[in-house]
Amino acid sequence: MTARTPPDCTVTGCHQPRDAQGYCRLHYQRWQITGDPNVTPGQAIEEAVVGRVVAGQPPGRRLTVAEREAAVSRLYWARATETEIAARVGLAGRSSVYAIKKRLGLTRPRGGPDQ
Repeated sequence: MTARTPPDCTVTGCHQPRDAQGYCRLHYQRWQITGDPNVTPGQAIEEAVVGRVVAGQPPGRRLTVAEREAAVSRLYWARATETEIAARVGLAGRSSVYAIKKRLGLTRPRGGPDQ
């Protein structure tokens, strides 16, 4: 008797075994995070969602990593405080905002228009 091999992931070109919802582990995780198994987390930015967050409105869904970073960056350049940024973006606190700013290289003091 031969061992049965599990069917492949349903994403075109992926030959990893299926894990959940028809996807392999990698594509299932991408689907959970971004809603699309073909999008790498942190890659997709829906401008309307980022615009709503910056305007102080609820995003309507969970933000991707890239959307969160874009919102933090825009609010930083709009001179929002870390507390304001955390509240609008839905982060745990100022330390989370600082970690994102540090990753984006936004931890240096903001200068005036001629700096």
